[in-house]
Amino acid sequence: MVNRSNIKALLVLVGVFAGGAGTGVAASLAWTHHRMVGFLEHGGSPHNDQRMRALQRALNLSPDQRTSVAAILERQAPERRRLMGEMMQKCGDPVRAYKTKADAEIRAVLNPEQQQRFDKLAKRQAERFFQGSPPESSAH
Repeated sequence: MVNRSNIKALLVLVGVFAGGAGTGVAASLAWTHHRMVGFLEHGGSPHNDQRMRALQRALNLSPDQRTSVAAILERQAPERRRLMGEMMQKCGDPVRAYKTKADAEIRAVLNPEQQQRFDKLAKRQAERFFQGSPPESSAH
């Protein structure tokens, strides 16, 4: 028999599941962002090296050509880093929107004391995962 307690328990379970899924997505985004930032902060050289190896394999570049192409890639590195950073910021928007929606639904099933603790957790999580730019309405 389905009663009010069972429905509440089911809603909490669904909320916890949604929160876990949102956390998983946010953690994946944060990990990827962390890897990309680390990659980009090292002068982009891993990218340049990888690209140079691919070009060398495909084109059989002469030593002079390798030197010229390496200089071009190095000169273009700041713009590539800027563009990659912008892309990472833009790609985070759908995850922020999802987290905001999921957090609002989870918050709705919590009592006032739990809501306060949840708001602190959500803010800390947003600062870590989104580097200080929490979702619009995660804290109330």
